[in-house]
Formats: sequence, structure tokens, C-alpha cells
Amino acid sequence: MATVFDKKGESIDKVKEEYEAEKERLVKKIGELTLDVDFLKKKHKQVSEMRKRKP
Repeated sequence: MATVFDKKGESIDKVKEEYEAEKERLVKKIGELTLDVDFLKKKHKQVSEMRKRKP
């Protein structure tokens, strides 16, 4: 009977590990996308300023 509860505990631990791994992956992806957006905003501003200077 105790092994039934042990298996449930292992299953819960596995789900928790998968959740944490997915969470970590998503946080990393958010960081990468934030850097991309910041870079593109900076480049857009530079291009806009260059276009304003041209006659």
C-alpha cells in the first residue's frame, strides 16, 4: 500500500521538475525577446533620426 503513495509522490516530483524546467526556459526566452525588442527600438530610433537629416 505504501508503494502506491510513493509512486504518486514520484509523479508529483516529476511534474514539479518539468514545470520548473519549462518555467526556466520561458523566463530565458522572455529575456532574449526583451533584448531583441530593445535592440530593435534603438535601431529604429537611429534610422528615424538619419532619415530626418536627409534632405
